[in-house]
Amino acid sequence: YLSGGVYLGGTGAANKLDSYEEGVWTPTIEGSTTAGSFSSVYATGEYVKVGRKVTCSFSFNGTSGTGSGEIRLEGLPFSIDFVESGGPAFANSGLVFNSGYIPVWIKHDTSSFKIRAMNPSGGNYQPVSYNTTMGYIRGNFTYFTNQ
Repeated sequence: YLSGGVYLGGTGAANKLDSYEEGVWTPTIEGSTTAGSFSSVYATGEYVKVGRKVTCSFSFNGTSGTGSGEIRLEGLPFSIDFVESGGPAFANSGLVFNSGYIPVWIKHDTSSFKIRAMNPSGGNYQPVSYNTTMGYIRGNFTYFTNQ
């Protein structure tokens, strides 16, 4: 136990580590037009927060959803200030997008991510729709919070 923090690589204020936390969170999948819900849901997530930097991983599996619109990931453990990396999402029938595209996480607002499909050769993104027969989605991402 170190009272007040520890300094890493120097004694300046920027070198002080005064916040470290590990925990679990429950991811939810919603639609942008109608939030909806899923039956038979398995949802689990873990996070590590070092200072303002939050790294999350999660797994979601649900069937027969009732939402509509673009797909969003909700239930994050901390609010989003800005996104550092939105690594690819992995899914079976849970995400439907054009062949050759890569699913990535895009900040929607301070409490959720949109899932978009990126064309790696052209850099453009396409929306990914809420899939009412979801299947599973797994992923990880890193973002910064103001908390």
